[in-house]
Amino acid sequence: MDPLTILALGSTALTSIGKLASGFGGSSIAKLQEGIANQNTALLNQKASDEAAEGKLSFDQSALDQSRTMLQVNRTLGAETGSFTARNLDPSYGSPLLLEGFSASQGAMDMALIGAKGEMGNADALLTAAGTRAQAASSAGQAAGFGAQASSDVFTGIVGAGTALLNGLGNPKNGVWSNLTAAAKAIGQGVPGSSMFTWSP
Repeated sequence: MDPLTILALGSTALTSIGKLASGFGGSSIAKLQEGIANQNTALLNQKASDEAAEGKLSFDQSALDQSRTMLQVNRTLGAETGSFTARNLDPSYGSPLLLEGFSASQGAMDMALIGAKGEMGNADALLTAAGTRAQAASSAGQAAGFGAQASSDVFTGIVGAGTALLNGLGNPKNGVWSNLTAAAKAIGQGVPGSSMFTWSP
């Protein structure tokens, strides 16, 4: 084989190897990015669960505050009743009744406001969790895209290597294919000096 043919073969082989390396390298990077995106997705899902749990805490705090308010209202009503009784006033009619009614309604309003605050806290926590879940879905989409890119990069590398190999071997300007065919025929026919291997049928 002449030196130009050997150089052309070497160039073709290097180009093919470069295409394969590029494809597999790109695939490795895409798989790494896919792994990172999957980890981000898992973290975002956990964060969303924690944020949703804050809504439950808001309800629990609201219930605790309502029970404390109810206790305070009962103490206030008891103190008012005791005060009226000590002054020999009947708390079941007249001004004492109006005063106790006002205290009870004030307590009921406070409890309603506390309940509304708990509802708002829960709604806010759920809204935040929904936003985080949307980020998690986006991250999962990115992971899927990186997974597809990894497969595509390998395929592109293989096709690129095959194309480079076929272009290098089939190029009529460098005659590599015809030289390889002639060398193969010579080896097959056992022509002396055509190969470093000896062929004996």
